[in-house]
Amino acid sequence: MLVLSVVLMLLIPFQVERTEAALTEPVIGSRVYPLLIVSVMLGLSLFRLWKVFRNPKPMESGTDTLSNPRWLVGALVLILYVCLMPWLGFTLASFLTMLAAMRILGERIRLMGVTYCAVAVGVVWFVFGKFLEIPLPAGVF
Repeated sequence: MLVLSVVLMLLIPFQVERTEAALTEPVIGSRVYPLLIVSVMLGLSLFRLWKVFRNPKPMESGTDTLSNPRWLVGALVLILYVCLMPWLGFTLASFLTMLAAMRILGERIRLMGVTYCAVAVGVVWFVFGKFLEIPLPAGVF
């Protein structure tokens, strides 16, 4: 989570645009909430590391999560998701990311999994894009 929060902290300025009004007026802009969430993630990660180093417990055999490459693949999928969002658009990038996450977690992709991903992305698109009228990245496709 520490690595993910640092990566997100670095990527947010490139993904969230600043408007002219946000540069001149002292209002809460579009970067505040993502930066707040990532800052909380970073703080909790550092707190967790401090607790681990302060009182280390011996790990049982077979529970070493760092030797499992799924966490690294998952982090790479999230980074790829953020980087490809401007080109693929929200719907396609989110759909493909959800399918990849399901596959990484060991789920066999069947019709039900594809349907679940399509419905979840559709609900998020409807709530943010249509109901709340928040513009989502359209992408090239």
